[in-house]
Amino acid sequence: MKVIIYALDSCTHCQSIVSELKCLGWNLEVFDANAAIHQNTLDKYGVERLPFVQLIDDSGRVTWHKSGDESITLTDIINAAEATHASQK
Repeated sequence: MKVIIYALDSCTHCQSIVSELKCLGWNLEVFDANAAIHQNTLDKYGVERLPFVQLIDDSGRVTWHKSGDESITLTDIINAAEATHASQK
């Protein structure tokens, strides 16, 4: 499983989530939400607030996603990852 986060350097909460996931040693990719190349993805999921987090399973499928400033917690991401992992067994 991989975690993809669309964030901004200026977003304190975004950087906090990224830092916490790095400490856990998760497979993590972080993308600049301002980069034009990512606009289609953000539009597809109706992202209005950052960070935008996606969990990607081993077959490349998005299994969970959530956006929104302080409403995303590390616990949310961990719980979603555990649920995804359990459903893949």
